[in-house]
Amino acid sequence: RANDRRRKATAKAGEAGDSANYYGLNLFWDMLQPENESKLDKEITMKATACLNLLFKSPFLASKREEYINMCVKGLENNHGEVNALTVFQILMKGTDFKETAQKIEDNVNKFKLIELFFQNSKHYNEATAKALSEAAKDS
Repeated sequence: RANDRRRKATAKAGEAGDSANYYGLNLFWDMLQPENESKLDKEITMKATACLNLLFKSPFLASKREEYINMCVKGLENNHGEVNALTVFQILMKGTDFKETAQKIEDNVNKFKLIELFFQNSKHYNEATAKALSEAAKDS
């Protein structure tokens, strides 16, 4: 009976499309987005990060790595969830050895102009912080 329920759930997940078949990957990613992260306990977001780390080590998810790299870059470009985007990006850059990891990082730094993105992001963060501090000083 339990096996029947599992089979039906698996069949429904397959019918639901691509995103339903990736072991909670989307769920963990969503937990790390700023609009959701603020609603969750810090321990839960840390566990979501750890789960993403484990999932992306799996060869079964190799096909999803590029998609999530692009999502991280979009987050950086849009100043949206920068810290988590960088954290997940680091997870995605891990290779099987140092040389492979270094090559992946170099390729993606060049491809996405990550150095420029990082500094643009830092500038945005500094400006937003200065504005918030200025507004707080006015209110006091």
